[in-house]
Amino acid sequence: MRKIVIFFCLIMITGFLNAQVYLGLNSKIAFPTSNYQEVDNGMGVDLLIGYLLKQKMDFNISISNLWLNSFIENYKISSVKANAKYYILQKSIKPYIDFGLGYFHKSFNGPFDKKFAEKGIGIIPSAGILFDLKIFNGLFLNTEFSYCKVLTEHKVSLIGFNIGILYYFESKK
Repeated sequence: MRKIVIFFCLIMITGFLNAQVYLGLNSKIAFPTSNYQEVDNGMGVDLLIGYLLKQKMDFNISISNLWLNSFIENYKISSVKANAKYYILQKSIKPYIDFGLGYFHKSFNGPFDKKFAEKGIGIIPSAGILFDLKIFNGLFLNTEFSYCKVLTEHKVSLIGFNIGILYYFESKK
């Protein structure tokens, strides 16, 4: 309940500041760059809220879950991330570069149903393209290619492809 209240407070505050706020939902597929014996591939989802600054940069915070196929049972990585994007062009197709930092929680089941968990930080550089869908004003398709390095005790490096929908609320001027 607290998260919902905080979410609505953020929307109200940014509305008073005439900010360009957006919400997004990304699906992702990820493949390892190392530790092939530990992780095969994974699928996940990101839920994000962001703030567009002068049509050139934006900042967002996201909550993510990534479920990984592995010989280890119930292998999952959850995260809270903060990202900054820089848009290269201002057209209906907007390429961008992105850099993010996150706090990651990796969990899995071990022998005899014992649960294991590791926590740590990670970095997420990425590049993508935002497509104006022109179906509704403010609705965009997001495609993104990313690299994720999770710095837990057993490090994990993943290359991912994300595709999702972003909706930009109109600011009042």
